[in-house]
Amino acid sequence: MKGNYEQMTQWVEELKNPIGNLMGRLELHQEDIALDCYHHLWENCQDLDDNVNRLVQLIRMYAGDVLPCWEFVLLTDTLEYALREKEELGRRKGVAVRSEYLRGDYKIWTDGRMLQDLVEQMLHHVIQYAERGNTIRLGFQIRSEHLVLWVENEGQGFSFIPHLLYTTGNSRKAGIGLGTRMELCRCLAFSLGGELSEEYAGRGGIRVGLRLPIVRA
Repeated sequence: MKGNYEQMTQWVEELKNPIGNLMGRLELHQEDIALDCYHHLWENCQDLDDNVNRLVQLIRMYAGDVLPCWEFVLLTDTLEYALREKEELGRRKGVAVRSEYLRGDYKIWTDGRMLQDLVEQMLHHVIQYAERGNTIRLGFQIRSEHLVLWVENEGQGFSFIPHLLYTTGNSRKAGIGLGTRMELCRCLAFSLGGELSEEYAGRGGIRVGLRLPIVRA
C-alpha cells in the first residue's frame, strides 16, 4: 500500500511541470498581455500549483509519512505567522483580516508548523469565499483543557464559487466544504488530536472552528 501512495505522489507531482512551464511563459510574455488578464492568469496558475501541493501533502498524510513533532509553542506567535501569510490574499480579495484575541504567553504542547499550516488553510478557505468589504476574524479561547479556535466571516454576501478542487457540491447549502483544502484541514486537525467544524455565521457568513485538546506549559 505504501508503494501505491509513493506512485500516486509521483503522478501528482508530474502536474507541476506543465504548471511551471505555463507560469514561465506568462512571465516571458508579460508585456504582451493586458495587466488585469495577466494577474488573473497568474493567480489561477498559483491556485493550480497550490492544489497540487495539497494533493501531495494529503497523499503523504494518508500514507502515514507525516507525523506531528510535539513541543511547547507560543500559540499567539503561531497565529500571527499564519495571519501574515494570508494578508496579501486578503488585500487581493478586498477583505480585512483581523485578529480577535489578546496576545499572551500561551504555551501549548503541539506541532507548531502543523498548527500554523492548519490555521493558514482555514483562513484561506474563508477568505476565498468572502465578498469585497467583508471582515475575516481569527480568534480563540482556552477552555479548561481545550483550545477553541475559529476563523469567521460575519459579513453579508458570502459567495459560493464551485471550484472543483476546493469544494464538491454546493458547500453553502450543505454547510461543509469537501474539497482538498478542507480535507487537508481535517487531516491536520486529526493528526493534532482535534476536531474541525464548519457552519453559518452571522448574516450569511461562514465560521470554521477547531477544537483541540491541549497541555499548557
